[in-house]
Amino acid sequence: MGVAGDMNSPDDMPLGTGRPASVAVLLTMLIDEMHETTALLRVLESARPATRPWWRTVRIITTQQDILAGFAAQYLGENIKRACDHWRAVLSLVEQLRMSAQPDDRIAILADGLKTAGLFDVLPQLGHGVIPGPPAQAATHLAAVVDRIRDCNRLTVRTSALLALDEMRQRDSGFG
Repeated sequence: MGVAGDMNSPDDMPLGTGRPASVAVLLTMLIDEMHETTALLRVLESARPATRPWWRTVRIITTQQDILAGFAAQYLGENIKRACDHWRAVLSLVEQLRMSAQPDDRIAILADGLKTAGLFDVLPQLGHGVIPGPPAQAATHLAAVVDRIRDCNRLTVRTSALLALDEMRQRDSGFG
């Protein structure tokens, strides 16, 4: 085995179109950060209350359950902050990948696809004051954000699989 950074090292062997294997690592990290983001926002899916008339949801905090609901809101706020941190990592990884891209290769196509899928819309939609206050509306808003993240994730997973397939085909053809 070679030393990291040595082109004879298996870790730095060309991947598909001659890029270093670090592109595969960056794609894996990108997918992981997207999963972390959706996992933090999944709390809202179970927080959606049943549809009730407004007069049944307006009440004074009098029970332990009401106090725990306040903790749930704080927990949700902390999760949204953590989700924003993970999405910032996603943006940084996409930029690193974009810098390694050649004009018409799969990574450049991925970067364009992610932009179209709403990559840059996620953080503004998680911003303070953008998420509605009522739980049902907040859940609906964040469900749309999670859908956008999942669209980005699908594109990334597909690109990662295609690059791995390209690499296998190149190796099978005897050029690897």
